[in-house]
Parts: sequence; structure tokens; C-alpha cells
Amino acid sequence: MRLSLLLISLTAPRAAAFQSPQAPRPIIVRHSTPPDDGTFGSDGPMMAADPEAEFAALEAMAQANAAPAAPAAAPAAAAAAPEPQSYAEAEALALELCAVAAAAGGVVGSPGDEGEARRLYGEAVALFEQALKLPGDDYDVRRVSAQNSPVGGAPVLRDLERVTFPSVLQRQTAHYNIACCRAKLGQGVEALDALETALSLGFDDFQLVQREGDFSAIRGDVDRLVARFKPKGLFKDVSFPEPRGAPGGLDQADAPSLFGVGLPTLPNPFGGGEKKEKSAPSLPSLPNPFGGLMDGIKKGIDQLDDIVDLKDDGQKKRRR
Repeated sequence: MRLSLLLISLTAPRAAAFQSPQAPRPIIVRHSTPPDDGTFGSDGPMMAADPEAEFAALEAMAQANAAPAAPAAAPAAAAAAPEPQSYAEAEALALELCAVAAAAGGVVGSPGDEGEARRLYGEAVALFEQALKLPGDDYDVRRVSAQNSPVGGAPVLRDLERVTFPSVLQRQTAHYNIACCRAKLGQGVEALDALETALSLGFDDFQLVQREGDFSAIRGDVDRLVARFKPKGLFKDVSFPEPRGAPGGLDQADAPSLFGVGLPTLPNPFGGGEKKEKSAPSLPSLPNPFGGLMDGIKKGIDQLDDIVDLKDDGQKKRRR
């Protein structure tokens, strides 16, 4: 049987926490009889002369020998998202952020990660505003350079450039989405300004605006704003049917209706029944109020003719 002696020496800083000033530095003696094959013998596991001192020493050894934990590898920096180059790209990124923000629970005062939702909605607003400055579906051709004509006159056109920009529909959509995001962030005044811009550009889906859940906190102001732009009059909500004979048109048996109320057939005030041919009634002959005046003028003209004739006859007689 072989006896192995293990002597452990603790440095002062490490041992201070485990030994009292009176206690000597612990010396641990382990007795074991490991066989040649490396397994423990019948003597059992290693035994310690002083279990408490051994426990303290072992803990000190573990702390001393344990290598400092390597700092966790910093996650690879996420590749920066490329800057959008068109309205469509910026709009797609903004809508994706809105979807993530909605999944985070994000409206002001609602449960969920409100801080994260606010950040995402703010970034979405910035992207929608950026989309308004990027190329879109509309375009124009502009003169980019010209030179004066050598013989005078107007400048000679040298080059043209095709410039693209967001269409009216795209601008309406962007401002409407900005209004929704602003409302989610609790920015009621800014939301109303963006919605007013969308309506002034011709956005006319008033039913969508009035049932939009994002505007619930500013519903009264939104309704008043819609009332300013919504057409007024008898036929503002009437959908005219297709002509007869067209797909989905009215049948001959369908009665005309307005707001679901049947209208009676009214008689023609200008006539009815069978058409009869009638001669036009003759108008009575009325006296000409200028008849006497015209007769007098005619007589005066005749008298002047007689005077001229007499004068001519007198001149002829004198010549003879």
C-alpha cells in the first residue's frame, strides 16, 4: 500500500477568509490506496484528518485554480440595414417595424413592452417621412442644361433628365400611415396634422378613417376633420346602379329606390296617354303699331321723287 501526502500551502490573501488568527495554516493529509489500475481501493475515498479545514482549503483551491470566466463573446454586430433607395423600399421597412411594434403590445398605456414599441413606431415614422423624398411611381422630364444659341434667340436645349418622385396615391398613403403611428405614440396633434395632409391630397376613404382603431383616443377630432372634407348633399352616400342590361344591372321589374325606400311612379306633367297629332293653333293678326309711321315715310319719299322729277324737267326745258 502506497501512501500519498498532499501538502497545501495557502497564500495569505486567499486563506484570510477561511482561517482565524489563532488557527494555524491548515495542512491536509490524505490517505488513499489507489490500485495500479487507477481506481480507488477498498479503503474508500480520500479521508481528511481535519474535515473542516479540508473543506475550507478545497474551496480556496477551487477559487484559486478556477480561471477567470472568459467574457462572453460579443455578438456579432448585426449588419446595418441598407438605406432604402425608393419609396417602395422605405415603405416596406416601415410597415415591418409597425408589425413588430404591434406584436410587442405597443400602444401608450397598453400592456407589453411599451418602450420597445415606442422606439419602433418612431423609427417607422422616420421611414415614412424618408419615403416621401425618395423616387416613387410618378416622374417628370426636366431640362438639366442648355446653352445660348450662337445666332441669338432662345437657349438651345442640350440634355433632359427623367426625375421620379412619389405619386399622389403614395403621398396619401405615407401621410395616413404617419397619422396612425403618431396616434399610437399618443401624439394627437401631430396625428391630426398628418391626417389632414392626407385628406387634402385627395384621400377619400372616409369610412376607413372613421373606423380606424388607431384613432380611438382622438375619435372626436378625427370625425370633425372628416366632416370638413366629406362631400355634403343628397347624393353623398348614394351608389348609382349599373345601366340596364349590364352585368349586375337592374332588371325591368326592379323598382327605383333611394336609401332603400321605394319611389312611386309619378305621372308625366307634360302629357299622357296616346300621342295625337294636332295642328298648331293660328295666332291672331295683331295691328302693326308702326304702320302709320311707315306710311308717312313712304309718302314723303314719293313727294321728294316728284320734286326731283320736276326739277329735271325744268332744266331740260331751259336747254331747249
